[in-house]
Amino acid sequence: MQTSDSLAREIAPLEAQLERAAQAGRDQDVMAILARILAIAPTHAPALAAVGQRSFRQGDMQSARDAFQRLVAVRGEDPQEWINLALACRSLDDEQGEQEALKRSLSLDPSNLLGLILRADLLERQGKTHEAAAVHRAVATVAPPMDRLHPDLRPAVQRALAFGDKYNREFAVFLDQFLDQTYKDHAGENLKRFRDSVDIMLGRKKRYDSQSLTYHFPNLAPIEFFERADFPWLDPIEAGTDAIRDEFLQVLATEEGFTPYISYPDDVPQNQFAELNNSPRWSAFHLYKMGKRVEENAAKCPTTMKLLAGAFIQINVLDMMWDIFKMVIIPILAGLLFNKFLHGKAKWLDKAMPVVSMSSIAFIIVIITAAGRDSLLSIGPALILVVLIHNLCGYTLGYWSGRLFKMSERDCRTIAIEVGMQNGGLASGLAKAMGKIATVGLAPAIFGPLMNVTGSILASYWHRKPPVERNEKLKTEVNPVIAE
Repeated sequence: MQTSDSLAREIAPLEAQLERAAQAGRDQDVMAILARILAIAPTHAPALAAVGQRSFRQGDMQSARDAFQRLVAVRGEDPQEWINLALACRSLDDEQGEQEALKRSLSLDPSNLLGLILRADLLERQGKTHEAAAVHRAVATVAPPMDRLHPDLRPAVQRALAFGDKYNREFAVFLDQFLDQTYKDHAGENLKRFRDSVDIMLGRKKRYDSQSLTYHFPNLAPIEFFERADFPWLDPIEAGTDAIRDEFLQVLATEEGFTPYISYPDDVPQNQFAELNNSPRWSAFHLYKMGKRVEENAAKCPTTMKLLAGAFIQINVLDMMWDIFKMVIIPILAGLLFNKFLHGKAKWLDKAMPVVSMSSIAFIIVIITAAGRDSLLSIGPALILVVLIHNLCGYTLGYWSGRLFKMSERDCRTIAIEVGMQNGGLASGLAKAMGKIATVGLAPAIFGPLMNVTGSILASYWHRKPPVERNEKLKTEVNPVIAE
């Protein structure tokens, strides 16, 4: 058995002959020498690659495929070698071999442009339009700009872009027809967000995301364009457009009060704003700047300032009153009516209602806690502490407010309990109305059980210390004097 060193020594003269024959253009001699090298070393990778490439150029696809198959079996780490095998298989109408070779090539380099182009072409020939469209999109994604592309690849990339556009148009027509009945079934409902999502998916609309430069406030709804109907307070401002314009033209004529809109120091990077930095051609006349009113400029635009000051946000008073009525008045009226007409008339009902009340409260607390589980795990201890302080402050302020107004001890204790123990139902209802039951609703959910614990402790403490009224205290102090 020959060693690698002995094989190298035996092949070295043949490689020298091969180089001279290739330079002289003696193709037959080249192929003969390659055959002799492979007879000595069947796994000689450079010889296999040369045989495959020369056979491919000469149109001998069978020999080319055999050589490339032997080559990838030897090493198979170069994506281009698998692509060469795929091209040979394609010329022999061997779709299975072509598909496998392209798969192996793209497994080594998923962004290989030529491999993606060939796979998209294969999928088209197989009638797999959807899969082909996805690969054509990948071609468009990884391809560099046309001016940097090799001229031989430009037609293929242009075809990929055209295929993607055609597919998107046809798919859009199909999807519109498919969804048409659904849109009709939901006529009258606000489907704008869903329609926008379809348009973005089909490329008919661009997706806009917040790109904050200085200060980013997270978790805001990414609304690209607001509906004009959402801003009814703009009506008087729009009605005064002519007056605002006239005032601005007067200001513009004086050319006073304008400052550069962009103003960076000279010693900081200015990037794309270099031309506009501190430029009088890109200036602004501030009525308000950094949240503060610019008095000198505002005085020059009294009508504009009046219109801005008169803008207001409309509040539906009837809806607000109805919400308050539902959350506050109806429960009170229901309790009064129950107490007047049913209290004491059905003992089982008197016993059942406290159970119903406690069960309802427990059920609400369970729902809020489940909905706000993640928030509770992150801020739970801090929230419990804050709620406890709020509860204790209620007892303290209630008790000492009574003492401040010289009320009896019994009344002071009553006020303390009334102030410290508040029903969290209203807070829970407000949280639900705001759509924030999983966050804002956590405070009343914690407050309910906590106030019952602290209230019970305080009541037990005061129960062991009966209140001594002022009159009784005076009696105990005066009676000994009378007795003497």
